[in-house]
Amino acid sequence: MQDLQWEYCYADIGSSADTSWTCRITYFSPLGVTFKELPALKKGKADSYNPYYKIIGVLGLHGWEATSLSTSQPKNLSASGYFKRLISPGRRIDDLQIML
Repeated sequence: MQDLQWEYCYADIGSSADTSWTCRITYFSPLGVTFKELPALKKGKADSYNPYYKIIGVLGLHGWEATSLSTSQPKNLSASGYFKRLISPGRRIDDLQIML
């Protein structure tokens, strides 16, 4: 049986002073660690939507499988999770194009 090789990422989404959402993704592969910070997303006055759930969907569309998820309660001010996918030769680990 062929050994499977995995790459991993950690997504960390948080709310800063109730004015915007920040998202940092850390990628882990046999070649090293890569960091990516997405542009901050401003919150509306009545906005309680946490963009983490959209990011989970986008990661899934790019082949990432959730291995561990965590959200804060009761206001959903932060969320994080670990994901994995099989390594594909020639594919960049940070190939996500997330438009929130």
